[in-house]
Amino acid sequence: MKLLKIDAIKKHIGAYDYSAALSVAEEIKDDLSADAYTMLQIADARIRLDLCKISTLTDKLSQKIDIYPIKEGNKKEIFEYALGLRIKVLKRELADFVRGITPLVVDLLEKILAKKCNIRLEDCCKKVYEKDKKTGKKNKEKWKWQWDVNRLQKMNLLETLNNAFHGNFTGKDVYSTHLKALILSRCGDPALNKKVDDIIGVEREVRNMAAHDIISVTDQLIKNKTNKTAQQIMGILEYLLIQAGINVKEKYWYSYDEMNQKIEILLR
Repeated sequence: MKLLKIDAIKKHIGAYDYSAALSVAEEIKDDLSADAYTMLQIADARIRLDLCKISTLTDKLSQKIDIYPIKEGNKKEIFEYALGLRIKVLKRELADFVRGITPLVVDLLEKILAKKCNIRLEDCCKKVYEKDKKTGKKNKEKWKWQWDVNRLQKMNLLETLNNAFHGNFTGKDVYSTHLKALILSRCGDPALNKKVDDIIGVEREVRNMAAHDIISVTDQLIKNKTNKTAQQIMGILEYLLIQAGINVKEKYWYSYDEMNQKIEILLR
């Protein structure tokens, strides 16, 4: 029975279904090594992007096991998010994939704008903090960028945004379409501009539909709407990661498979 359960765990992790793998592992927890069980917990936390829990779990391991190919703060978080999207493509969870594109695109375009165009949001935006519902005080941990019209004007960016949106630029929350307009007007890289335009087109054609309509999102639907497959869209995101200054090597995209191999070794 133990061998059958372990075989089931291996099949689940091979399919990147870490929740199912952990569920089976709980049934035979006493027959597994502490490190094997902890690594299954780490894998489950990783696919859910619970990096804080991973940090706590890693301290329980008897040996040092490093799962992160990129370790630098915000860049690690962005890459781990991108890895999660790649897994959704592999598992054919395409509705979740297209819904998940926007947060990544905004972060990448923000970094590209700073790296390629020398325009930083902190120079032309203000932080707007959420207020605590009970006290009414600002929550310093929860905030978002909003455009500062005066700063934009001083940086000669307000006219660019107004022209891009036919005079309807509101100057409030920062959206990917705003970042796109600035990149296309200020970054003289035709290849980059084309990829940025493509990914915003994907957002417009598929992401909003998947977010608001009850619909089966298939690769054919994505191809019909965008003229690109999910894998091709993922390829654009991989390109933008490099342009954003995140040094992603080809082998990093197989990080989950390397983690799976480490778990399988511990299950023996």
